[in-house]
Amino acid sequence: MWAGFHYFVHMLKKLKSIFIVDEEPSKTTADIPGPAKPSGKGTDTPQRTEIDPQATVEIRNGQVNEKFLNVLLEAMEKSNLQGFDYMEFKQFLKSLEKVEMDEGTKFRSAFATGQTMGATKENLLSSANRYLTILKQEEDRFEQAVKNQRSKLVDDKQSGIAMLEKSIGEKERQITQLTAEIEKAKNEISQRKEEVALAQAKVQQTQSDFQHTYKLLMGQLQEDIQKINSYLS
Repeated sequence: MWAGFHYFVHMLKKLKSIFIVDEEPSKTTADIPGPAKPSGKGTDTPQRTEIDPQATVEIRNGQVNEKFLNVLLEAMEKSNLQGFDYMEFKQFLKSLEKVEMDEGTKFRSAFATGQTMGATKENLLSSANRYLTILKQEEDRFEQAVKNQRSKLVDDKQSGIAMLEKSIGEKERQITQLTAEIEKAKNEISQRKEEVALAQAKVQQTQSDFQHTYKLLMGQLQEDIQKINSYLS
């Protein structure tokens, strides 16, 4: 078991040395399962991706990720057939990297070596296209994983935001309605206070008029009674 594990680790390192030249893979891990398409040589210039009108988050340019690289290379290694195919051809090309010759000569030299092991141009092209298919399958699997995680982490939260916004809208409409009702009630209170003041004034005036009339009659009656007692025997 350990021998198989060490062989696998060795093969991954070997494949990395063949394919990765310009960029050291990042060891940053990601939560999304599955592989990511390795990018070209990245830069450190950050990008700003808008999430919503109120919030933005900085997204750095993509870079080769060691976790994803291992997954992709493992998928390629698993589909590596016996004999000389594109993978072995690529390895021979790598071995000629420091040899002073033009690229065309390097390709022809690697192919000449492969021909001694039964390689043909058609075999190289078909195996290289098979690896393209393998990588595309891994990309599709990764994109589905991204879609699932986006649904879990993004869409659900956006749905929650929409519900909260709807709730806020309903409460704002209620506030507007209640504000209008309060204003109407205040106007009605002012009107009724006016009516009460007028009614009180009317009652007081009526009371005052009654008292004045009452006192007038009372005074006359009392005065007449006094005169009757005075003038009549």
